[in-house]
Amino acid sequence: VSYGVVQIGEQIWFAENLQTTVYANGDSIPTGLTGLFANSEWATTTEGAVAVYGDGIYSLCEDYSPSIDACDEEQSLEAYGRLYNWYAVMDSRGLCPSGWHVPTDEDWAQLEGHVEDHVFEGQEGRALKTISGWMLGQNGTDDFGFAAPPGGYRGSEYGNFDMAGAGGNWWSSSADGEEA
Repeated sequence: VSYGVVQIGEQIWFAENLQTTVYANGDSIPTGLTGLFANSEWATTTEGAVAVYGDGIYSLCEDYSPSIDACDEEQSLEAYGRLYNWYAVMDSRGLCPSGWHVPTDEDWAQLEGHVEDHVFEGQEGRALKTISGWMLGQNGTDDFGFAAPPGGYRGSEYGNFDMAGAGGNWWSSSADGEEA
C-alpha cells in the first residue's frame, strides 16, 4: 500500500489513515477479534490487533455518518482506514512502513503549533478535518491537506465501534503513565 503525504510546516504526514494488516517486518497483525462484552477478544488481548470499523457480527456498531454506512466494513475501510489497539501501536516490529512512525506527543504538538500559527486559535481541529462526512454539518475546512476523517474508534473495554461520522481518534506513541 502506498500513501499520499502532505507537508505541514516542517513535518511530513500521511494524508490518509493507515491501512496495513502487517507490521513493518512483514508479520501479520491479528484481525477478526470479537467485541461486544467485557470479556471479548478485543477487550482482553495483550497483543497487537487491527480491525475495520464495523468488523464482525459479534460487535456493537454505532453509525453517525451522514454519507456512508460506517458499519459496512468495505465502506468504512475506504473512508477511514483501519483501527489499531495500543499493543499494535507500541509493537517493536513497527506499525508504520519503513522510515515512518506513529506520531509522538511532540509531533502532535508541533502540528498543532503550526496550525495555530495559520488559523484562528481554537479552530485547529476544524482546519485539519475533512470537508465532508461529519454529522450535523460539523465538516472541516481541510486547510492543510491533512484530511482527518470522522473514523470513530474501537473501545478497549468492550470492543464496540463508536463515533464514526461524529469523531476521530489518532494514536500517539507516547504513553500517558501506564495508559495508552
